[in-house]
Amino acid sequence: MTTKTTKIAAVVIAAAVVIITIFSVVAALHYRDRWDDIINYESARNNLDAGIVKRLVWVESKNDPGAVSSRGAKGLMQIMPDTGLWMAEKMEISIDTQDLFDPKINIRIGTAYLAYLKNRFDGDMRLALIAYNAGEGTLRKWLSNPELTEDGALVTIPYRETRDYVRKILKVE
Repeated sequence: MTTKTTKIAAVVIAAAVVIITIFSVVAALHYRDRWDDIINYESARNNLDAGIVKRLVWVESKNDPGAVSSRGAKGLMQIMPDTGLWMAEKMEISIDTQDLFDPKINIRIGTAYLAYLKNRFDGDMRLALIAYNAGEGTLRKWLSNPELTEDGALVTIPYRETRDYVRKILKVE
């Protein structure tokens, strides 16, 4: 390749990266606005802060209703299929695991599950978010570990992923 061809190729690649980045940002903003009404409604229904739920959706799925994690969590709030079915049964609604890709169903079940966890941990949203991310059983093990607690309160979150997750959602620096 000549120097001129190399420069042209570099410009084309740079332009493509810029276009893809812009598209990704616009798509994320579009999705965010699309789900606001549902998130506001379900957050109010479950006595949750809608801002926290919106940040959870962003952190979990980047506002993509079709998101699937490497572990199989689905949809906007990244609900594990077994958790979704269990929560739907508690809520007395009938779903199939594919319904977790439906934003209305996903947010309805996800907010109900987050409210359930918040209630299980005496209204402590930080602990509810830790349980949402790491699992309720994992959190209970951490809470019973004296190396991680002080006066019964969790002072150390062993998983970096969970520490970052909670910090991003609660906007704690």
